[in-house]
Amino acid sequence: MLAVSEDGQVRFVKKPRRNITSFEVNGPALGSKVDLQEEILTSAEAAKLTKMSVVWFTKMRWKGQGPPYRKRGRSVRYLKTELLAWWINVRDSDFLGD
Repeated sequence: MLAVSEDGQVRFVKKPRRNITSFEVNGPALGSKVDLQEEILTSAEAAKLTKMSVVWFTKMRWKGQGPPYRKRGRSVRYLKTELLAWWINVRDSDFLGD
């Protein structure tokens, strides 16, 4: 952002950042708000927490199944609370045939 000072000089001024505490989610949990204080996990961390493999998480995303996730470019992230809620609610029958 450009600003003109009192002496007539043009200077670049950084735009003040907004204080963001939550954001809207687009994807599996469409329309839900996410608390930015919540723990965010990588695929490897999610796999370790659930004692599943990273490959399993990749396959489930490809199939459109598995826990809700967020994607920024090629980075995939899981919210810990959503991952654990999904893990508690999943049935053993959901794993048959994988």
